[in-house]
Amino acid sequence: MPEYPDQAVMTRHQRFLAAVRCEPVDRVPVAAWMHLASEHLSPAMVADLHRACWQAYDWDVLKVMADYRLPIPAGAQVDSAAGLMDLLPLIERANVFEQQRACVTPLIAAVGDAVPILDSGFDPYTTLLRLLGQDQAVHLWAHSQAAQAVLQALTLRICTHLQHLKKSGVTGYFHASYGAVPLGQPRGISDAVFERFVRPYDLQILAAGDGLIRILHAHGTGLKLERLQGYPFEVLHCADQTPGNPTLKDLRQWTPKCLMGGVDERNFTDLSVGALHRQVQASITHAGRLGLIIAPGCTVAPSSSGRLLRTLRASVDASTLAAS
Repeated sequence: MPEYPDQAVMTRHQRFLAAVRCEPVDRVPVAAWMHLASEHLSPAMVADLHRACWQAYDWDVLKVMADYRLPIPAGAQVDSAAGLMDLLPLIERANVFEQQRACVTPLIAAVGDAVPILDSGFDPYTTLLRLLGQDQAVHLWAHSQAAQAVLQALTLRICTHLQHLKKSGVTGYFHASYGAVPLGQPRGISDAVFERFVRPYDLQILAAGDGLIRILHAHGTGLKLERLQGYPFEVLHCADQTPGNPTLKDLRQWTPKCLMGGVDERNFTDLSVGALHRQVQASITHAGRLGLIIAPGCTVAPSSSGRLLRTLRASVDASTLAAS
């Protein structure tokens, strides 16, 4: 790691926490992540994949992907209140969160002293529809009371998971919510659906995460930031390079908290080294070095080349050297 004449080199933990607190850093932290198609693998193998990826690219944060899913049978019918209520025992018995912790815990033991480790998850409404299919949302709306019972049961499992994570020594939790996506956008929802099926459960989960570094990922496009007013978080993350979404400059006006983003994940695999370097430089210029973590606005494709991932890391170093 290069030494800078203006400031002592920080550890990854020091650098990440300073960025979260909007304090001076030796360089802007940087990280990227991808889905590893690992649901069929054991937690130990998933942990090894995450560790290898982190070591290969020297990220300042190691984010563990939430790729284990609830074992809902393929033939599950949720077009009635009774069908939705049948999901309750499945949610209560599922070991998906235990599997997730069995991945996170060995990572903390192996590299937690060297790098901040974040676990991650989705809002319960999104979690449920990722399993059932987006076309099943109409049944949740039609059978609201049963759907809310299912969402509350899922929320309680997530909150319990967070309590276990706190004891494990994990640094933070990355909470992805589609709640700010309005109608007319992919996976968009009305204000009424947001207020009934998303916001109450988001708030419970984020409250349960108090004491961890909570990264709120506002998932999707055409975001209505006003929906997130009152959400507790330490870091705000979204796809700021996507047209129709707030830019880093916009986000700086909306919140004094730390921001994460600056890299366009949509066409990451098609970028040249020079274009990616310029994108990183422009993002740091627009947002400033304080309270910023450079990262893609969402996951990068698993097919992303090591050449580009190394460029992402090197571009942050270059920005620091240019500023010194």
